[in-house]
Amino acid sequence: MSAPGVSDIGRRFAVVVHDVAPAFLPQLARIAEALAPRVGRELAGAVVPCWHGRPIEGPGGGFGRFVAGAFGEVLQHGYTHRQDRPGVLSLFTGRSDELVGLPREEVRRRLGLGRELLRRALGVVPAGFVPPAWQVGRATADELGGCGFRYLATFGAIRAANGPTIPLATWSWDWGVLGPLARVGQRFGDVYWRLRPATLPCVVVHPADVDRGYLPRVLEVVDRLLGHGRTPGLLSEFLP
Repeated sequence: MSAPGVSDIGRRFAVVVHDVAPAFLPQLARIAEALAPRVGRELAGAVVPCWHGRPIEGPGGGFGRFVAGAFGEVLQHGYTHRQDRPGVLSLFTGRSDELVGLPREEVRRRLGLGRELLRRALGVVPAGFVPPAWQVGRATADELGGCGFRYLATFGAIRAANGPTIPLATWSWDWGVLGPLARVGQRFGDVYWRLRPATLPCVVVHPADVDRGYLPRVLEVVDRLLGHGRTPGLLSEFLP
């Protein structure tokens, strides 16, 4: 079966789990268990290589086995997912805006460290990169291409390093320390997709959604997309 291309977007959708790190393994297991009957392994996991300074374990550990079994694609999600210099934005993101304010050389260093850690610990070389808290900083698609990545996945688009940009309609329930904004995030996805139905629907799940009781809402959106006759796919499949 050939991989779907850009022309298939009208019949597809994507699901991505963010903040994939050993610290959240119980929540991640619940997410994977709930989504497996719906999307199978057509599920992308955005792995944080060194969550808050704690690197993921080496090959053969429980976390590695979970990632290999749950996700059809592994993305790199920052390096530490932690802002070193707190500011106004980091106050609202819970200091998750890791890349904001970093010089290009430091961004490249973190990208390289993260890729190497994912290769050694999980045996994967990620094609895609997801910026923590959606804040790209200097980790642009062009910059990522020079570091070996194929694409950048932001809130609003999949941006190929050397190719097209695919617009997304994103549902996300985790808005940092402002937990009540989860309902606004879901509503935003609903309205945006209604206004721009040609965009690719992308459902983003965080471990915090489990803790805050929003996992059923995540599943409602996935079920609605399935009910529209759409089928799940991995982000890399939508690039030519």
